[in-house]
Amino acid sequence: MREISNVILTRDNAVLLGWRGANRRSYPSCWTVPGGNLEPGESPEAAAMREMREELGVDVKRLRYLTTIETVDALGPVIFHMFASS
Repeated sequence: MREISNVILTRDNAVLLGWRGANRRSYPSCWTVPGGNLEPGESPEAAAMREMREELGVDVKRLRYLTTIETVDALGPVIFHMFASS
């Protein structure tokens, strides 16, 4: 099962969103928060911090855990780990 960590990143009462292209197999053509797949042996928190560095060049110091969502999307079963940071 795939596991994905996402971060709702806020600053000055704004939320950072990105647009997923129409060619994406899961959740095409929609707004999303930054994040990505966990690597083998990686914790959800570590994955969230790594993805922020890789995708945005942001070193997140603190994450606040929000929830975990288990669902099925176009690629099969998936677990989303949701965090917040400012």
